Amino acid sequence: MEQIKQLKEKIADPNIIMEEQAQSSWIKQIKISEKSREIFEKVCGDVTVEDSGVVAIHGGTTTHTEIRGRNLYSTGIHNIRFKIDKSSSKWLFFGIISSSTPMKAQSYSSPSAYGWVVRRAEVWLNGVRSNGYGVSDGDICENDTVELTLNCDEKTVQCLNERTKKKYEVQVDVTSCPYPWQFHLNLYYANDRVSICS
Repeated sequence: MEQIKQLKEKIADPNIIMEEQAQSSWIKQIKISEKSREIFEKVCGDVTVEDSGVVAIHGGTTTHTEIRGRNLYSTGIHNIRFKIDKSSSKWLFFGIISSSTPMKAQSYSSPSAYGWVVRRAEVWLNGVRSNGYGVSDGDICENDTVELTLNCDEKTVQCLNERTKKKYEVQVDVTSCPYPWQFHLNLYYANDRVSICS
């Protein structure tokens, strides 16, 4: 009986709660990241989607085109891998855009556009080019495979160049780029080609 009385006193003592909190702080939050089965679905401009939606090919003109993925992202962490099969010059934009943003040829300049440009040391935030925060060093080029990570919970987008192992990350302002997000490309040069990897 004495042991039960001592146990009751310990439970009633506020120090016990503090000890329990301190002991439980070693537990890490588990985050599940999933590889999203994405396909290209919507286009604006001289671009075609082939191979069951996994390949986007710019037509024979030199003009901006927008391509969006099918999936909508609002919660969780999602990974999309794609390969830059052909990049004729220094303009191939990839990133995210809010699904509520109307499609347009120069989609990279939309207020909800966030992403990077192949072979250029620049990032676009809220549809405005930035040469500072989150900028790549221009290392992404033709034949590279890129993994784009959309972390809706932390409001970030990250790209990883699998060849160089370099990562770049930007914080997304959800007031200008509200959920749900979509995978987003903007191609400019004739015959440029991007394919989604499984």
